[in-house]
Amino acid sequence: MSALINRNIENDKEFCTFDVCQEAIDLHFQNKIGYVTLIKSMHEKFHNGKLGIPISFVKGDFRWFIQNFRKYIDEIDLEKIDERLAVNESNCDWARNDYPAAAEM
Repeated sequence: MSALINRNIENDKEFCTFDVCQEAIDLHFQNKIGYVTLIKSMHEKFHNGKLGIPISFVKGDFRWFIQNFRKYIDEIDLEKIDERLAVNESNCDWARNDYPAAAEM
């Protein structure tokens, strides 16, 4: 989301939260942003850094977004993206039927 906001600011384009959300949703439906279908609690764990998801599980062309919006992505977010791209099934600390957060759900 911040990349979309940063692009609008750089282009001196007037926008509101709804505009940014709509564009993000449109990009998701065009498969230009990576996504993984998750239940709400797992989605929250992922965004709070408590759940690593193997990059092989990601659908959509996440590389398109990185390539086309790189200049609008904050350095901290780029580092987070690099960390997430490094997660695979052998280093994610859980298996399909056995993951640490299961007991908390």
